[in-house]
Amino acid sequence: MKQCLFFLQVVATDADRGENAEITYGIERTENLDLPFNIDRNTGLITTAESLDREKFASYELSITAKDKGRDALTGICRLTVTILDVNDKTPTFALSEYRSKSLGPCNRLSYRVKM
Repeated sequence: MKQCLFFLQVVATDADRGENAEITYGIERTENLDLPFNIDRNTGLITTAESLDREKFASYELSITAKDKGRDALTGICRLTVTILDVNDKTPTFALSEYRSKSLGPCNRLSYRVKM
């Protein structure tokens, strides 16, 4: 199930005027890894592209770019670390579906069988 979540908006400023001050945002792709994040080019809103699971990745390192629209465009970069918090999403499981035991002690009272 795809679940998108807005979690951050980045904002860059440019002291120039006109097109030189207009900024578009992006996420640099590194290590040939598709990051599960999207950024709105115009607003800097960052959203998840899919559900995140700490069991798969505990954190992500993103390089966010802000690029002006000048003729010789200039780019600013900021690093963003996203740490994924763990949630209780896994059910406890037994290694076996059935366990058997009989007591060999003097009371001979303990005998159990558990079947899942």
